[in-house]
Parts: sequence; C-alpha cells; structure tokens
Amino acid sequence: MNVNARPGDYVRNTYMRSAPSPPCEAVWVHLDLLWPVPQQRRTIIDGLDFRGRARGLIFRWLRTGDGLWVGVVSYEIAHCDGRPQRVLFRNQLVPGHALSQRDDGRPLAGSDHLTP
Repeated sequence: MNVNARPGDYVRNTYMRSAPSPPCEAVWVHLDLLWPVPQQRRTIIDGLDFRGRARGLIFRWLRTGDGLWVGVVSYEIAHCDGRPQRVLFRNQLVPGHALSQRDDGRPLAGSDHLTP
C-alpha cells in the first residue's frame, strides 16, 4: 500500500471500471469525510466515535447517475469510552472519496457472518 495515498485514491486507481468487485476487500472508511462535524463539538462518553477511520469490508462498487462511485461496505465503529465492543454497520453505501485500501490484516467483529 502506498503510504502517501489519500482517501479517494483507492477509487481512482483501482475501480474506475464497471467490472465486478473482488469479494470482501478490506478498506478504511474515513469517518471525518463520511460524517463531517463542526469544529466545536462535545463528546458524549457512551456515544459512537465518528473521528478518524474505521475498519471495513467492501463488497461491491456502484456508480451513481452523476458518475460518482459508491461502495457497499460493512464497517465497525468504536465507542468514545474505549469499550472493546464495536458496533458493526452492514451493507452501507459509502462514497468512494471516503474509502482507502486497508492491509492491517485484522478482521471485523462478526465478519465471518457478513454477506454482500
């Protein structure tokens, strides 16, 4: 993986085509790009942490009517209080600019039961 790669490079360099995606490829979901938040915000200790990036698996690429790429992605989000359990969101549409390749080798929580 290119350490200088930016979110969105993954789409431009890998999937600017209409061919089927390989099954279950590991990706990072860049939460700050997916869910932009105001500069000043408070932290709810038992809330979900939408900062940084989250581990995900992409199942398929789709193209929108205006030419943008979106991935069908399952990803996990941590809680702000640091508890070990993560919340798994399945089969969510995520814009391509908020995805990048992940090669950390770690599985998602409950990923053995994921289906596209």
